[in-house]
Amino acid sequence: MPKTITRKSRNSVLLDSGDGFGVRECSFMVWPSIGLRLKEECYMAAVNFLKDVSDVHFDGELIIISEDDNALRQAIERRFDVLSVERKSVERQYQSGFGDEYATKAIQRGVEPCLVVLGDCVSGLVGSADNMVEEALKEPVKAQIRWENIYISSMMEQ
Repeated sequence: MPKTITRKSRNSVLLDSGDGFGVRECSFMVWPSIGLRLKEECYMAAVNFLKDVSDVHFDGELIIISEDDNALRQAIERRFDVLSVERKSVERQYQSGFGDEYATKAIQRGVEPCLVVLGDCVSGLVGSADNMVEEALKEPVKAQIRWENIYISSMMEQ
């Protein structure tokens, strides 16, 4: 397994692949998430305001935050003109598989970062998020081999 470094941010991990290319951050949306739709003229100001806040994602239309981060939601609503709060569109567009659910639960439970990233790639193909977390914790080497094989075979099918 590659050398891994866990970050203190709630839903991201740092991976050092050991191949000389350094460390890269892998960030996942917190599950479940909501999207805040702002007036177009406010969007970039909000992006600049929130650029250093962890667990915030931007897609060009929505500001996506954890559903349970009420303080952040209220701060955005007070400072910017929020047109709507959307959960269903975020679920449909970004969280339709188990990826974000798996990543959130895996990070909370202390799964190896490389298995968080790999599991996110194969989520929805290998079982429920809870079962994947259990497998990663109980048999990490076996999970890695199985998930790599599933990932490779899914790439060959395309």
